[in-house]
Amino acid sequence: MYHNNYIFIKTSRETKTPRNAEESFYYFLQNSKIRFVSYNSDHIFSFNCIFNKDENRSPYFYLQSNGETENVKVITIHISFTCEKKQPSLSFRDKYKNNEALSNCEQITQYISPYDFFKENCRQCEIAETGIMHLNRNSRILLFSKLYDHESTNYKMLYKTLCKNSNKKNRRYIADLFKPFHATDHKSLHYKHYFSIRAVEYISNDYVNCFDVITPIIDEIHAISCKKDYERIQTSKDATKNDANDDANDVLPIYNQVDFSNFSERLKWIYNITRYEIITIALNTGYSYGNYHMENLLLCEDLQSIIVTIFDCVKHLPTTNYTNLQNNWRYLEEHNFTTNNGVSSLRLMREIVTYIYEMHFQDTNENNVYYQWLKTIDEGDVVMIGNLHKFRKMVNMGSNPAIFDMYLKTRRSEYVYNSSLEIDTTVTNIYNYCVSKIVALFG
Repeated sequence: MYHNNYIFIKTSRETKTPRNAEESFYYFLQNSKIRFVSYNSDHIFSFNCIFNKDENRSPYFYLQSNGETENVKVITIHISFTCEKKQPSLSFRDKYKNNEALSNCEQITQYISPYDFFKENCRQCEIAETGIMHLNRNSRILLFSKLYDHESTNYKMLYKTLCKNSNKKNRRYIADLFKPFHATDHKSLHYKHYFSIRAVEYISNDYVNCFDVITPIIDEIHAISCKKDYERIQTSKDATKNDANDDANDVLPIYNQVDFSNFSERLKWIYNITRYEIITIALNTGYSYGNYHMENLLLCEDLQSIIVTIFDCVKHLPTTNYTNLQNNWRYLEEHNFTTNNGVSSLRLMREIVTYIYEMHFQDTNENNVYYQWLKTIDEGDVVMIGNLHKFRKMVNMGSNPAIFDMYLKTRRSEYVYNSSLEIDTTVTNIYNYCVSKIVALFG
């Protein structure tokens, strides 16, 4: 259950051969079958690594908040190319235009700089660790991340391992993916390019993309609505043919997900599960998630849980907003999410959602199209969010975040992950640039 567990590297407590973050990742990768999964964003390719040795030899284990442990048998790796400056490099469009497996590569963009890669990893680690200490796992666990220069020994080893441990079909995907990076004359480029890798926990198939769940629901409601409107117009005795055509255009519903949720209890629950997760991320971590596209959210309806996947838009909530958010939520909890003494629960919930939303967006026509589902709520939504909170507390009964203290709070060196920016390269100017950025940030 993803609410109440965390992945750790095995140490002398669990195995005779303790490893650090990098050694653990290389060991897992070299002893796994590798399968191409898909794109999970415009610039990331995903592969699953299935450990093929005795599971007790896995370098990772799940620790649950009740003290139980389980070996990690599958992890996911995300591969992309990063660049010091955002630009359409490596000729992706030309290289992949006829490749069926990689047909969307013309959409690929690079991170603005390697430092952005570092910042996103730090955000992901902090949200995951802070969330689990509040018994709210809302993101994948980051196991390892690094940037590689095209000349580095480890990069060449990784590429060979990916090819060696894949079947013929996947080797073709990998070869096509890396081809432009290998073929490019890097010395002639104005900006350095790097191969980036991020190893994260594998999320079970119980979690599916939110967009894939809600789209058929909305399409069905839309089709039924259009059919009813068409039949009503056709049977109208007073309408002329021209009037009927005009009316048909007028009554066709706007593709508005909020309006459609009123016709589907399931759709309404999905929106509120998502709202609840976005609120709890803000409450538990002090971050506004920001990337509210349904494509970036994984849903498990049975657990009424959301896992978020992309962290490039995360922002800290200002102290005043964060305090107001916590005060409003505390009042709603104390009064069972109902209106009390004239204080409207709907008003308080709207204020909470508005605090989070306005960290990233202003009310424009475009933003309303994409995010109206997030900020447009009614009394029924408040009741559902309250019920979700009660369900989460029931699920967490018997859980104890103090079990993670010796792994996360004491910062013992054997449990520290690779959360610093590392570039595996013989070129030092980029490393110095990133160090100066870090010093400026924390200095």
